[in-house]
Amino acid sequence: MKRLLFFVPFIFSISIFAQEDSRDRIQKEKVKTQLKELEKSQTPIWSEDFGNGFPSGWSSYSNNSAGGVATSPWKHSFQGSWGYWNANQGQSASAPINSTTASNGFLISDPDSANHWNYGQPSGSTYEYMESYFTTSAIDLSNYPNVSLEFEQLFRFNNSVALKVSVSTDSLMWTDYNVQGNATNNTQSPDPQYISLNISAIAGNSPTVYIRIGWEARVYYWMIDDMQIVETPDHKLKLTETNYGGWETNSPTTTNSFGLEHSLNPIAQL
Repeated sequence: MKRLLFFVPFIFSISIFAQEDSRDRIQKEKVKTQLKELEKSQTPIWSEDFGNGFPSGWSSYSNNSAGGVATSPWKHSFQGSWGYWNANQGQSASAPINSTTASNGFLISDPDSANHWNYGQPSGSTYEYMESYFTTSAIDLSNYPNVSLEFEQLFRFNNSVALKVSVSTDSLMWTDYNVQGNATNNTQSPDPQYISLNISAIAGNSPTVYIRIGWEARVYYWMIDDMQIVETPDHKLKLTETNYGGWETNSPTTTNSFGLEHSLNPIAQL
């Protein structure tokens, strides 16, 4: 009988903290590996870097949900938000997205600016929610059964709004994907944040595919750049987080000793 051995490399790291008066527990440490895409996908089937402004044939829609005058349509820009939220109180723009081709512009929805310059402060009582979406022209993905949409983004939001990417083959019925991840209120996303969505179930082999991106928000901003659609690889693995056990004092084997949680991968597997 043959035995197959699978060797799994692993990293074992230990951090020792100074002991404090309280021996209840020393916080378990969690290591998060933040990965920037190290290698671009293969030649895209379709791409848009906004080097020629807002693309011809695309549409931009914005509606004030409260019926007010402020709207926030997506537009081509070289600058960040002109909202009141930053230290400049709307007198100058915040930093733009640090995307691959930011130098030739990107798209931005800036509801914070629209509300501030139409209604003033305080934002808690004057700002209104605005729908803001842009939609691509039809994209031909015939003969491409496995496809992914990729882009770079920078955003900040409040009130737990949804950042939506929607996909359709007729521009009438849409399938939504939320792309805010684990972001929390009043916290900026990574700059840039790389997004990859497998849209094969909706868009694969379709001669007409539409992408719609947008939200309904009242504060802050959302910037998008370097969109592309690529063939989804058969195997695409990415390490997003590592975690290991930490030192604890609440379950020692002897008095005043430390316990190390069991969280190791086996060297070999039969």
